[in-house]
Formats: sequence, structure tokens, C-alpha cells
Amino acid sequence: MREIYEARRAEGVENVIVLDDFNDSPDSKPLAPLLQAGSGLRDVSQHPAYESDGRVGTFGNGTPSNKIDYILLSPALFQRVHRGGVFRKGVWGGKNGTLWEIYPEMTGARSKRLPITQLCGSNWTLVSSYASGS
Repeated sequence: MREIYEARRAEGVENVIVLDDFNDSPDSKPLAPLLQAGSGLRDVSQHPAYESDGRVGTFGNGTPSNKIDYILLSPALFQRVHRGGVFRKGVWGGKNGTLWEIYPEMTGARSKRLPITQLCGSNWTLVSSYASGS
């Protein structure tokens, strides 16, 4: 993934999103190339405009070890963020369903990739294992 990101940047593409369900925590060895200093990528959850509910995880109970989904932005795109957050109402609310407000019933599903245009406008390039076919 990092090689793809760096290739796009080398081609002059400034606005790049690395978006994926990596199913791995931020301290994992496989994610280090994307998350460590020097990659240039910034996690949207670290942006001042990110609306946190106090739960950094994106799976299960939302604990830090449950952060498995990522929206990583190139520096230019990180500067353009005007809003972000995790909308949890459509996901499991814990053993008793009370960790956060949930819908009483769900009859469909939406992609988590849908709100990206709301995050930072248009004119960006997506780098994802879904997009790259891996």
C-alpha cells in the first residue's frame, strides 16, 4: 500500500486517501509502513475537526485495540478536512446495545466509503485494497 501511495505522490498527485478495513490495530507491524513517521500520511481521527465520541475504535466496543478501519490522508488533503467522525448508530451497540444510540432495526447497508466527499470535498485519489484489487 505504501508503495502505491508513494508512486501516486511521485506522479504529482497531492490529494490521496488511503482508505481500508485493514483489520489490524495501529500498533501492528504490518501497518507500520503506513502509520509511522516518514510516510506523510495522517490519520483523519487526529484532525482537530474530527468529532470524537471518546471511542477511537471502529469495531466491537470501540476500544483502542478495536481500531481496525482507517482513513489516511496525504498532507495536502489533511489540510482540507472540514469534518470527520464515526457514525455508530448503524452498528452493534455492545452486549446490551447501550454503548451508543442504535437504530431499532436495519433494512439495508451502506458503504463506509460513501461519506468521503463530505470529509474533504472532491478532487482526490483513492488508494485501497478494494480499488487495487488486492
